[in-house]
Amino acid sequence: MRTLEHPWLRRLAVVTSAVTMTWSLTTTTAHSQDQDEATPGLPRSEAPYTPQERVQKPSGNCGIQVNYPHYSAQYKEIHTRVTSFCRDLPLVSNTVSAKTYRSRWFGWQRISALGPKTKTSGNVQEYRRTITAPCDKGSQYRYRTEGFGEVSTGAQTFSAAAYEENDNVISCG
Repeated sequence: MRTLEHPWLRRLAVVTSAVTMTWSLTTTTAHSQDQDEATPGLPRSEAPYTPQERVQKPSGNCGIQVNYPHYSAQYKEIHTRVTSFCRDLPLVSNTVSAKTYRSRWFGWQRISALGPKTKTSGNVQEYRRTITAPCDKGSQYRYRTEGFGEVSTGAQTFSAAAYEENDNVISCG
């Protein structure tokens, strides 16, 4: 303790301890919410509808399809089309929702959500929606979109989910 007898050495020791403690608290707090938000286990690009009750199973003409996320120069944002379709069964409703993520060092960070919307009239057999996400000028990320669908015949309900992502970075301009 002889070296801390000088006032400036004591101040230096106190300041160093305070900075170290503040830095460790800041880094722990700042990154405690950083976590991968993507839904695990989804098939890539397209998935068939599966019945929620085991009565009738649709063929391969029923499912959800998610296109690649891409940059829209016209709107300066990321767009992804999600299509729910069922050409084999007479439908009374077709519901689509989606989420878009960008790649970060900790995993996928959700940046946009398209709430569920149901189509009950017109051509219910196919329902297309486009999810948009912000794309700041100069930013470079990979993007992932997850699409969720649910169709109903009135007597039976089927659901499916799939994702698509870019293997390469998209530069927003």
